[in-house]
Amino acid sequence: MLEKAQYSDLWDFNTSDWFKKLTTKDAFVANLTLGRARLGRLIESKVLSNDFSSFDPSSGYTGPIYAITFVNSYAGSRIFERIIVIQEKDGNFRLSGIWTDKADKGR
Repeated sequence: MLEKAQYSDLWDFNTSDWFKKLTTKDAFVANLTLGRARLGRLIESKVLSNDFSSFDPSSGYTGPIYAITFVNSYAGSRIFERIIVIQEKDGNFRLSGIWTDKADKGR
Protein backbone atom coordinates (compact mmCIF):
# COMPACT_ATOMS: atom_id res chain seq x y z
CA MET A 1 0.00 0.00 0.00
CA LEU A 2 2.92 2.34 0.66
CA GLU A 3 4.47 1.56 -2.71
CA LYS A 4 1.16 2.18 -4.49
CA ALA A 5 0.45 5.36 -2.47
CA GLN A 6 -2.75 3.85 -1.08
CA TYR A 7 -2.44 5.79 2.17
CA SER A 8 -6.16 6.14 2.81
CA ASP A 9 -6.66 2.37 2.45
CA LEU A 10 -3.62 1.77 4.66
CA TRP A 11 -5.27 3.88 7.36
CA ASP A 12 -8.70 2.29 6.94
CA PHE A 13 -7.69 -1.38 6.80
CA ASN A 14 -4.14 -1.88 8.09
CA THR A 15 -3.43 0.74 10.73
CA SER A 16 -3.78 -0.26 14.38
CA ASP A 17 -6.40 1.23 16.65
CA TRP A 18 -3.54 2.16 18.99
CA PHE A 19 -1.88 4.31 16.29
CA LYS A 20 -5.20 5.84 15.26
CA LYS A 21 -5.51 7.29 18.77
CA LEU A 22 -2.29 9.28 18.18
CA THR A 23 -3.26 11.10 14.98
CA THR A 24 -6.06 11.66 12.49
CA LYS A 25 -6.61 10.07 9.11
CA ASP A 26 -6.15 13.45 7.37
CA ALA A 27 -2.80 14.03 9.10
CA PHE A 28 -1.65 10.46 8.40
CA VAL A 29 -2.47 10.69 4.69
CA ALA A 30 -1.00 14.20 4.37
CA ASN A 31 2.26 13.24 6.10
CA LEU A 32 2.76 10.16 3.93
CA THR A 33 1.85 12.04 0.77
CA LEU A 34 4.26 14.89 1.51
CA GLY A 35 7.04 12.69 2.80
CA ARG A 36 6.98 10.11 0.03
CA ALA A 37 6.27 12.34 -3.00
CA ARG A 38 9.94 13.01 -3.69
CA LEU A 39 10.94 9.34 -3.58
CA GLY A 40 9.59 8.31 -6.96
CA ARG A 41 9.05 4.72 -8.05
CA LEU A 42 10.31 1.87 -5.83
CA ILE A 43 13.12 0.08 -7.65
CA GLU A 44 14.32 -2.42 -5.03
CA SER A 45 13.46 -3.38 -1.46
CA LYS A 46 15.55 -5.50 0.90
CA VAL A 47 14.69 -6.57 4.46
CA LEU A 48 17.61 -5.84 6.79
CA SER A 49 16.09 -7.02 10.07
CA ASN A 50 12.91 -8.35 11.61
CA ASP A 51 12.90 -7.81 15.38
CA PHE A 52 10.35 -8.98 17.94
CA SER A 53 9.48 -7.46 21.30
CA SER A 54 6.60 -7.65 23.73
CA PHE A 55 7.10 -4.19 25.25
CA ASP A 56 7.96 -0.75 23.87
CA PRO A 57 9.48 1.42 26.62
CA SER A 58 9.09 4.64 24.58
CA SER A 59 5.31 4.30 24.29
CA GLY A 60 4.50 1.90 27.12
CA TYR A 61 2.76 -0.45 24.68
CA THR A 62 2.64 -4.10 25.81
CA GLY A 63 1.89 -6.91 23.37
CA PRO A 64 3.44 -8.59 20.32
CA ILE A 65 5.47 -6.02 18.34
CA TYR A 66 7.52 -6.52 15.19
CA ALA A 67 9.93 -3.93 13.81
CA ILE A 68 10.93 -4.63 10.21
CA THR A 69 13.77 -2.56 8.76
CA PHE A 70 14.24 -2.25 5.01
CA VAL A 71 16.70 -0.54 2.73
CA ASN A 72 14.69 0.69 -0.24
CA SER A 73 15.96 2.13 -3.48
CA TYR A 74 13.61 4.59 -5.12
CA ALA A 75 14.00 6.60 -8.31
CA GLY A 76 14.74 9.65 -6.14
CA SER A 77 16.90 8.21 -3.33
CA ARG A 78 17.92 5.26 -1.19
CA ILE A 79 16.40 5.15 2.29
CA PHE A 80 16.06 3.05 5.39
CA GLU A 81 12.45 2.41 6.34
CA ARG A 82 11.32 0.86 9.61
CA ILE A 83 7.75 -0.38 9.83
CA ILE A 84 6.32 -1.27 13.25
CA VAL A 85 3.34 -3.62 13.47
CA ILE A 86 1.45 -4.74 16.56
CA GLN A 87 -0.96 -7.60 17.08
CA GLU A 88 -4.48 -6.45 17.82
CA LYS A 89 -7.30 -8.22 19.66
CA ASP A 90 -8.55 -9.88 16.45
CA GLY A 91 -5.11 -11.53 16.02
CA ASN A 92 -4.12 -9.47 12.96
CA PHE A 93 -0.96 -7.39 12.84
CA ARG A 94 -1.44 -3.75 11.86
CA LEU A 95 0.76 -0.72 11.36
CA SER A 96 1.69 1.26 14.45
CA GLY A 97 4.63 3.32 13.18
CA ILE A 98 6.81 4.25 10.21
CA TRP A 99 10.27 5.82 10.34
CA THR A 100 12.54 6.74 7.45
CA ASP A 101 15.97 8.23 6.91
CA LYS A 102 18.46 8.49 4.07
CA ALA A 103 20.50 5.29 3.75
CA ASP A 104 23.68 7.00 2.57
CA LYS A 105 23.68 9.64 5.29
CA GLY A 106 26.51 8.16 7.35
CA ARG A 107 28.86 7.36 4.47
